[in-house]
Amino acid sequence: MLSGRRRSRRPRRGATLVEFAMVVPVVFVFVFGMIELSRYVMVQQALTSAAQRGCRKAMLATTQSNGAVEAAVRDYLGGSLGAMADSRAVQVTVTPETLSAIPSGSDVTVRVQVSTADISWVRGTLFGKTTDVILAGQSTLVRE
Repeated sequence: MLSGRRRSRRPRRGATLVEFAMVVPVVFVFVFGMIELSRYVMVQQALTSAAQRGCRKAMLATTQSNGAVEAAVRDYLGGSLGAMADSRAVQVTVTPETLSAIPSGSDVTVRVQVSTADISWVRGTLFGKTTDVILAGQSTLVRE
């Protein structure tokens, strides 16, 4: 009885190959999408931490120029992101623009941003639209 069951069953190698060919592209898109999304979250966190680091530098009364703040931000990003992001693509904005002219007790804001087009491994469009998004981190502290 068992041998009769085996004879009636035909090989399904072709069906398995077709199923594999239909499922693999969907799985690859999902996996690479999750990797890219994870990188965006990591970069977002690094930008926020860099803004906090720059803001801590800017709040000190001894810091007189925005260049020192920008250098602190870029140093931090160079260590945390490494070669993953081009440091020229990162925009650092310090408000107010001149640190030497603001009195003690004033708010100092540092905003760090980068376009996803500059850090993405995947280029192109999604459903006919560009996938360029600006990731930013911001911190505000009171100047000493």
